[in-house]
Amino acid sequence: MNNFTVTASGCCGCLFVDLTIGQVFNLQDTLACFAFGTLQSCPGVACNSFQTCSSCTAQPQCGYCADPSGQNSQCDVGTQNGPLAPATCAAPNVWEFHHSQC
Repeated sequence: MNNFTVTASGCCGCLFVDLTIGQVFNLQDTLACFAFGTLQSCPGVACNSFQTCSSCTAQPQCGYCADPSGQNSQCDVGTQNGPLAPATCAAPNVWEFHHSQC
C-alpha cells in the first residue's frame, strides 16, 4: 500500500503491486485506490500513475484515454465530459471515465 492518509474528513490509500516471475512476467501497477468519507481526490495520487483503465477510472478525477491500437493509452485528469486538456485524447482515441466503460 502506498499514498495512505487519514484526516478528519476521511482516509485515502492505494494498493500497488510489484511482481516479477523470472524473466517472463513483470507486473507493476496500482491495483486500486480507495477514499472513505470524502469525494475529493486523494492527495499525492496522480492520474498518470495508473496504467490500466480499471485502476484509472476508480479515481474520481481520472479518466482513461483508450488508444484503439493499444500503444498509447493513458490515464489523465478529467470529467465525464472528457480530459481537462482535450488535446490529450484526440480521435480516434476514446475517453472512458467510468469503470463500466473499460
